[in-house]
Amino acid sequence: MIQIYYLGNEFIESDSLAIELVDELKNKYEGRIEFIAMDTFEKMITTKDEQIFFDVADGIDKVELIESIDDFENVKSSTAHDMDFSFFLKLNKELENIKKVSIICIPIKRYENIIKDVTIIINMLIKK
Repeated sequence: MIQIYYLGNEFIESDSLAIELVDELKNKYEGRIEFIAMDTFEKMITTKDEQIFFDVADGIDKVELIESIDDFENVKSSTAHDMDFSFFLKLNKELENIKKVSIICIPIKRYENIIKDVTIIINMLIKK
């Protein structure tokens, strides 16, 4: 089963969309994807070949897939946790705990076809 780790803060409007979307996506991918709340960075310590993350990013208008830790640094943070997330990704890359990463970035504001766009990216990642 594929695991997707998601970040967010349900109490901060600009950082809660990933949590809302995961609630909608869980039923759609039941039995195929396990969505795991990233409430501690200890959950990122792994030796898996690939990890998939789902997070809100400021400065984008639609869903984007980032497949490089270095490219993720160039995405604007939506909240302070993203600075820590980026640092932790780089640290784990240097320690060779993370071999490959895919980050599904969503904008702060929901738009009409956002679930469809997220689904396209998830399906693409499933087929890899």
